[in-house]
Amino acid sequence: MDFAPFLEAHQLDDTLELRVTPDGSHCNLVRAAGKGVDSLPGMPRVKLDQTSFARDMAKELLTTDLNVLQPWLWLVATQKSSHIAALHDQIVRGRNIIITEKPGLHCVWNEDRVFIKPMPRWLMSHAWWRFVKKSSEGLAPPGNCDWGAIYRAALGFTRSYYYLVIHESDFDLAQHHKLIPIDITFEAFHKFIEIFRDIQDTDVSLRYTFGDLRLSRLNWLAKSHLGRLHYLKVHRQYHTYFSRFYGPLLFIFGLFTVVLDAMQVTIGSTNGAVDQGGGWDSVTNICRWFSITTILVVLSIILLLLCMLSFRVLRELVFALKDMFRLKKRRGGADAREKVSLS
Repeated sequence: MDFAPFLEAHQLDDTLELRVTPDGSHCNLVRAAGKGVDSLPGMPRVKLDQTSFARDMAKELLTTDLNVLQPWLWLVATQKSSHIAALHDQIVRGRNIIITEKPGLHCVWNEDRVFIKPMPRWLMSHAWWRFVKKSSEGLAPPGNCDWGAIYRAALGFTRSYYYLVIHESDFDLAQHHKLIPIDITFEAFHKFIEIFRDIQDTDVSLRYTFGDLRLSRLNWLAKSHLGRLHYLKVHRQYHTYFSRFYGPLLFIFGLFTVVLDAMQVTIGSTNGAVDQGGGWDSVTNICRWFSITTILVVLSIILLLLCMLSFRVLRELVFALKDMFRLKKRRGGADAREKVSLS
């Protein structure tokens, strides 16, 4: 694959243009004549002539954390890059489509939500793909960035839309949720996206060797491999965080209650046999042991919940104090500079 993965005739955005220096040592991405200001289409804050352009592209496409987790994703996801449910199928499964601009959340789902990153216009530009490919070969503008990683991430991200949008109903859903620009037709999009079907897993970034990912399992992996409490914080309030434990705890307490009641009835109905040494001593000992164990388990659960609550409160307090000291230090430096300038 030398330049863009699709033909220029199939591009869906023609606002960008690639310019290469006469000696072929450098290339730049610019707006085509009469196509607006010198910024990415749909992203006026990203200027094409700034050294931060590479950093902006990395922020838009790279999935660094998921690439780190990739060797262990087989534990939590289907080992198939095409395992991506089409948009209509996401609805059938009871998931609401939620827009995200974070590439690390693209095709990640949790309970009744699935996060989808919209397809930016510049990814539909033939010139953009040629620019990134040439930049990965050493013709990049100033900026410390791995253009090869950006190119592979762009291939994987765009390929995911081949599986997300299969039918015209998927395309209608995509435009309804602002995932695809409204001025594009289904036939034109199909011609553009069809070539990405042939993109191999060896051509894309590590994250895109897998399809849909479950957020709850990513949160579990993040604790052991990213050194974080979660991949994405789902519960913002204490009551929603602890309410997820109510069902399992009520089930456990219900089991304990049934067993303890049964033991109480058994002991009560065999008092005579026990008093006469009728072979029920072992049953009595088991009941006594289980009762004490139940008390210890309940106390341990209560203590664990209190520790979890205390940890969350202390963590937020530490964060708030660090933020306060950082702001004070910044204000102190600004005040000192102001005094120097006045003197």
